[in-house]
Parts: sequence; structure tokens; C-alpha cells
Amino acid sequence: MKSDSLFYQIFQKLPELLGQLLGDDSTDGYSFTSIEVKGLARRIDGLFVPPLEKPLQPLYFAEIQFQTDEKLYERLFTETFLYLGQYQPQKFWYCVAVWGSQNLDKGIPRHYQQQHEAGLLKIVYLDQLPDRPTIGINLLRLVKAPIKDPLEIREEVIQLRQTVQNSLSPSKTREIIELIDNAILCKFPQLTQEELRKMFDLVEIQQTRVYQDAKLEGKLEGKLEGKLEAVPVLYQAGISAEIIAQKLAIDLTLVQQTIKQLINNNN
Repeated sequence: MKSDSLFYQIFQKLPELLGQLLGDDSTDGYSFTSIEVKGLARRIDGLFVPPLEKPLQPLYFAEIQFQTDEKLYERLFTETFLYLGQYQPQKFWYCVAVWGSQNLDKGIPRHYQQQHEAGLLKIVYLDQLPDRPTIGINLLRLVKAPIKDPLEIREEVIQLRQTVQNSLSPSKTREIIELIDNAILCKFPQLTQEELRKMFDLVEIQQTRVYQDAKLEGKLEGKLEGKLEAVPVLYQAGISAEIIAQKLAIDLTLVQQTIKQLINNNN
């Protein structure tokens, strides 16, 4: 599992991280998702959408990078504008670039500097964040840190896992512990899984929800059930039922029924 995939999983499980990184409590209740942009023949993996009860809250498009990437801003704005053109959400929006460290950012292209000055582009450097003892930020730092010897972070990992177990619900604890364990497996590819499991007391990777979800993902691809699961996400992003039905190539009545059920469940 690659580290960039881990970071997106962290945001998915802990979407409150957006507010912690930006210092903005107004993003409470947001969810983190991915969505297809057909013009790029790919998916946007970093879209934060507000909850149904906050219909006027903006969308946030995020890119995360931990190596030099001169095309990051181009990619971020290209994906954002293609999404806005295809789905036409009736919402304000922001772009968020998250860099592992400030020295990786080679500068904003001149043609996007106005967006930055206007506040539409927000930039976060993980190595410049003030000390905020949150589980999410500590987990981000753990994943990004360049470490050669696993013993250097053994105590930090144990402490983080204990904090998770003492702070979160049982179901959430299981999910975050799995992310921590998967981060360790990803960070030290030169060691066997058995060696790392003994050193950090990790669970069997085949037993984790991440592994099981990856197996199931391919089975749902293209099926009606999988498409209907995407309806709430699209609707929360401010997209009309008609456009959702068109983009997913499913019957409008099914989309409307799904949205109605979603609204009833949230009332």
C-alpha cells in the first residue's frame, strides 16, 4: 500500500483533519470522498463535502504531496474546474494543497497566484504546523516521517495507539488502529510483515478492514448497488438528482428515491 493512498484513507476516516489543518472549525461534519472526472479519465481522490444540514458550506478540493511536484497546482485546478463544469454544484469552493514540507513547494504558477491572493487556494505545510496534539495530525506526521530504523518510532506508535484506544469509540478505534498498522507495514518494506508485527504488535494484514474493502471494491464496480452508494455523496456535493442520474447512467426515479431516503434518515 503506497503512502499517498494511506493519507487519503486517513482523511476518509478522520475528515475533521481538514479543519485542524486549516484552523477552521466551520468544516465540522464534512466527509471526504473521491469522484469521477470523465474529462481526465480518472477520479478526484480529495473532495471534502459538507453535511446535508449545512447546504451553504463550500466544497474543498485537496491534493497531498510528499515529493517535489511542479504540476501539483496545475492538476489541482484542472480537476477542480472540470468537476465544476461537469457537475455544476451550487456551492462556493476552495482548493487545498497539502505538502509534506515547505521545501517541496517550488512556488505557485503565476496564473494561479490571483486565486491564492483571493483565498481560493489554501496551502498547508505539515512541517510548519503549530503543535496540535490531535490523533489525525500525529498520524499524518507518522506516515510522512522519513525513518530508517523502526525502533526510532516504536514508543511513538505505542503511545499513539493507546491515545486512540482511550479517545475513540470501539468501531472508530479499530479503523484507526488498522491505519496505524498499515502505515508501519508501508514504511518499512525491507522488513517482513512478521518482523514488523512482532516489533509493533500489529494485526494480520489479511484481517484488516482495509484489506477486505480492497477485495470487495472490484466486485461492486459497475453494479447498480455500487452506483446507488455514490448518490448520497454526489447529492451532498450540491449536485442535482437529474445530473446524478445522467452521470451515473441510472434511472432518475431510483436517484430521487435514494435522496428521499437519505433526507428522511437525517431528519
